Amino acid sequence: MDRPGTPRLVLQQQPIPDEPIKVDLRVGGVWRQRMVIDDSTNFVTGGIYREIVEDERLVFTWGATDGWPKIDPERLDESPLVTVTLSQISGKTEMTVHVELPASISEAEVHDLLSLGIQNGWHDTVDRLAAKFASTSVTA
Repeated sequence: MDRPGTPRLVLQQQPIPDEPIKVDLRVGGVWRQRMVIDDSTNFVTGGIYREIVEDERLVFTWGATDGWPKIDPERLDESPLVTVTLSQISGKTEMTVHVELPASISEAEVHDLLSLGIQNGWHDTVDRLAAKFASTSVTA
């Protein structure tokens, strides 16, 4: 039962991309996927893995050479860096996602990125992931 004032997670059904997600899970490896927001908005995104610590941390440069945000594999420090940290708390896993924008971008560029909805996009992505795990039973 929900307590008064407790926000409810309401996820809208989004179209499912017809392309498989590609993952090369190793440092220097690339992941790519097509993000489908609605019938008229979709794009390729991905990243290049920088650090992988099993059950603890995943760090990747966020973007795709032919997608959004655009990245140059030769200049990874000029792209957003995402760190996903997993912590065990009271028998549950807490996930923290930190998106760091490059120091070289201007305040106007930061404003432009935020106006494109990256904060809401990351929140929605993490919410969908949490909902998926909550509906999945795990057996040892």
